[in-house]
Amino acid sequence: IDHAGLPLKTVLEQLDLLGEEVVPVLRKEFDSMRPAHVPEAPTHASLLAARDAAPADGEQR
Repeated sequence: IDHAGLPLKTVLEQLDLLGEEVVPVLRKEFDSMRPAHVPEAPTHASLLAARDAAPADGEQR
Protein backbone atom coordinates (compact mmCIF):
# COMPACT_ATOMS: atom_id res chain seq x y z
CA ILE A 1 0.00 0.00 0.00
CA ASP A 2 1.33 3.40 -0.89
CA HIS A 3 -0.62 6.52 -0.17
CA ALA A 4 0.86 9.88 -1.01
CA GLY A 5 4.35 8.51 -0.55
CA LEU A 6 3.82 7.70 3.13
CA PRO A 7 5.76 4.77 4.58
CA LEU A 8 3.84 1.50 4.78
CA LYS A 9 4.08 1.45 8.59
CA THR A 10 2.41 4.89 8.81
CA VAL A 11 -0.39 3.89 6.43
CA LEU A 12 -1.07 0.68 8.38
CA GLU A 13 -1.11 2.57 11.69
CA GLN A 14 -3.60 5.04 10.23
CA LEU A 15 -5.82 2.21 8.98
CA ASP A 16 -5.73 0.62 12.44
CA LEU A 17 -6.66 3.94 14.05
CA LEU A 18 -9.52 4.42 11.61
CA GLY A 19 -10.91 0.93 12.18
CA GLU A 20 -10.45 0.81 15.95
CA GLU A 21 -11.29 4.35 17.06
CA VAL A 22 -13.00 6.37 14.35
CA VAL A 23 -15.41 3.97 12.64
CA PRO A 24 -17.00 2.63 15.86
CA VAL A 25 -17.76 6.18 17.03
CA LEU A 26 -19.21 7.11 13.64
CA ARG A 27 -21.41 3.99 13.62
CA LYS A 28 -22.71 4.79 17.10
CA GLU A 29 -23.44 8.41 16.19
CA PHE A 30 -25.19 7.53 12.93
CA ASP A 31 -27.22 4.79 14.66
CA SER A 32 -28.47 7.29 17.23
CA MET A 33 -29.70 9.63 14.47
CA ARG A 34 -31.37 6.99 12.26
CA PRO A 35 -35.18 7.22 12.28
CA ALA A 36 -37.03 4.11 13.48
CA HIS A 37 -38.54 3.43 10.03
CA VAL A 38 -35.13 3.16 8.35
CA PRO A 39 -33.84 -0.43 8.33
CA GLU A 40 -30.36 -1.49 9.40
CA ALA A 41 -27.79 -1.63 6.62
CA PRO A 42 -26.82 -5.16 5.64
CA THR A 43 -23.58 -6.48 7.07
CA HIS A 44 -21.52 -9.42 5.92
CA ALA A 45 -22.69 -11.38 8.98
CA SER A 46 -26.38 -10.61 8.35
CA LEU A 47 -26.08 -11.57 4.68
CA LEU A 48 -24.45 -14.88 5.60
CA ALA A 49 -27.17 -15.58 8.17
CA ALA A 50 -29.90 -14.83 5.62
CA ARG A 51 -28.20 -17.04 3.05
CA ASP A 52 -27.88 -19.92 5.50
CA ALA A 53 -31.50 -19.56 6.66
CA ALA A 54 -32.95 -19.56 3.12
CA PRO A 55 -33.64 -22.93 1.50
CA ALA A 56 -31.39 -23.79 -1.42
CA ASP A 57 -32.95 -24.20 -4.87
CA GLY A 58 -35.03 -27.37 -4.89
CA GLU A 59 -34.53 -27.92 -1.17
CA GLN A 60 -37.32 -27.76 1.40
CA ARG A 61 -36.84 -26.90 5.04
